[in-house]
Amino acid sequence: MEDFIQSGLIAIADGDYDTAIDLLNKAISKDDKNYKAILLRAVAKSNKGDYPNAIDDFNNAEKLRKDNDENDEFYYLRGKTYFYNQQIFEARKDLEKAKSINGISEEGKNKIEKLLEISKE
Repeated sequence: MEDFIQSGLIAIADGDYDTAIDLLNKAISKDDKNYKAILLRAVAKSNKGDYPNAIDDFNNAEKLRKDNDENDEFYYLRGKTYFYNQQIFEARKDLEKAKSINGISEEGKNKIEKLLEISKE
């Protein structure tokens, strides 16, 4: 299963989102509660432009995440996907959450600020 996840991650990095989704589906079929596999599939779907299904995966991944595992990148990625799916209210909520988490990099804050500014228009 871990091989499918690693290969899926490599496929995402290579921009081969269909292959990534296929590999991650195989990992998920072995463990449908695997947070990392579902999250990566959400990223692949979002990068492919399949925003509604990516949002479903992000929401499913969020349910599996440990309560104390707050991650600015998760909220940024889901917020960006909401934004591209023209769900501006949800996008702003996630982007604000990402911005509020301690330890976010300056680059991360700048990306979030840009999306928040655009979403006001």
